[in-house]
Amino acid sequence: MAMFNGLTTPAKERLLASLGALGGIVFGILSYLAVPRFKRSAADLGFELPAFTRLLFDYYPATWVIPPLLVLITWHSWPTAKRRALAACLSGICGAVLVHLVAVVTMQMAVYQAAAAI
Repeated sequence: MAMFNGLTTPAKERLLASLGALGGIVFGILSYLAVPRFKRSAADLGFELPAFTRLLFDYYPATWVIPPLLVLITWHSWPTAKRRALAACLSGICGAVLVHLVAVVTMQMAVYQAAAAI
């Protein structure tokens, strides 16, 4: 890849791992911004929330920690050094997408429940 030209192997590995962690943090920040707004909207409407949605509301600040943690776990547990950085990067990005997807589906469950009650 052109962006890696001139970088040494350890620098490439650190860059890939950092990209995975950064992707996770960006998705975590998106959730951190979206969930409180949704929580206020749900409270204003006054409808009963599903248990999974209440769980998300209670623990959403910790969601940004999960993808970087996956990067560290993958980095230290990968059996060979050959693809360690790529695996760490992909685990961080996949973890971020998964955390964000769970947050969106959880909030959507509340919308469906409110619509069913109308």
